[in-house]
Amino acid sequence: MVVTLATDMPSEVVRLEVRKLRIDTSYQRPIKPAHVDKIVENFDPSALGAISVSDRGNGDYVVLDGRHRVAVCQQCGHSTILAVIHQVGGDIAREAQLFIKLNFSKIIGTAWEWRARVVAKDPIALEVNALAWAHGFRCDPLLGMGPTTITAVSAMEDIFSTHGPDTLIAILDAIRGAWPN
Repeated sequence: MVVTLATDMPSEVVRLEVRKLRIDTSYQRPIKPAHVDKIVENFDPSALGAISVSDRGNGDYVVLDGRHRVAVCQQCGHSTILAVIHQVGGDIAREAQLFIKLNFSKIIGTAWEWRARVVAKDPIALEVNALAWAHGFRCDPLLGMGPTTITAVSAMEDIFSTHGPDTLIAILDAIRGAWPN
């Protein structure tokens, strides 16, 4: 069955083999094993619903929404799952944009949302990232604390959006002056 979603992208609903599904870790958050275990305890294949995947065109399907359900299928030996296939032509930035949209009502966390927005080529995220890089910093809360890592990406974006790039540059200059190494 071919359907058109609100995104105006042609999509198809099919049953896919779980072994053909891949995860792109450049924008996807890690599995929460406790969440998977909880679903496995009450496993009911009819309650899985459809996951969302992107067809990379090389026989691989990348999971956009439903990563935990795929892990449940793997753990329970369930070999297929219902999937909505989004045709984005292998465009990883478009996949990351869909990941954000499909997970908007879920709590994905600022860190993973930031990384997905960078991969999706969100203009503000890219500009803030570029300014940080130009000052010798990495803007990635998933890297943890370090002398060149800025984890307060929401604050960086707020400064950029509210006060403009010049203010963010001045702040980055001040940080670099305070911590030159």
